[in-house]
Amino acid sequence: LHDQFNEGAQWIAKSLDFGRRPTQSSTFEMVIRLLGGLLGAHSLSGQQVFLTKAIELGDRLIPAFETASGFPEPHWNLQRMATPENRSPKATILAEAGSVQLEFRYLARHSGNAAFERIADRAYEGILRATKQGSHPPLAPVLLTHPHRTPTGVVPSRFSLGALADSYYEYILKQYLLTNCTQKR
Repeated sequence: LHDQFNEGAQWIAKSLDFGRRPTQSSTFEMVIRLLGGLLGAHSLSGQQVFLTKAIELGDRLIPAFETASGFPEPHWNLQRMATPENRSPKATILAEAGSVQLEFRYLARHSGNAAFERIADRAYEGILRATKQGSHPPLAPVLLTHPHRTPTGVVPSRFSLGALADSYYEYILKQYLLTNCTQKR
């Protein structure tokens, strides 16, 4: 598989262009799949091309987190670096706001750009503020307030460890381990 991996790395270096297509995608999916994949490849191989492209992608995603609450826009256009037109979410899904911290913290540490960690922290702090107002802190329901609403809060919805919330709870443990069991948030 080394040949295929190296071929993929060459394609990424020469052909991967995040600004080429004017499509909109799930911010959550771009973070955990695209950014996470590039960072995982960098972590395992040490090849700079993966970190370089991850930084480029991270820079294009930062504005998606520049909301009043710190929760990300649910959909993002990488070419225009803007939210799609005529999209107005009524709420933020817990997994969308709470499953970005690992990637952005890793990116901050390996790029030297603290802005990546700040956006991850802001989203997580918004969740913590919201859950304090909820009926079962520190558990959070699957829906939180709209990304442009402050203060953050919970939206009446179900509690779940499954769909719409599972990755949030996974990331809590992973964040703790990533920080050598020192960071409580």
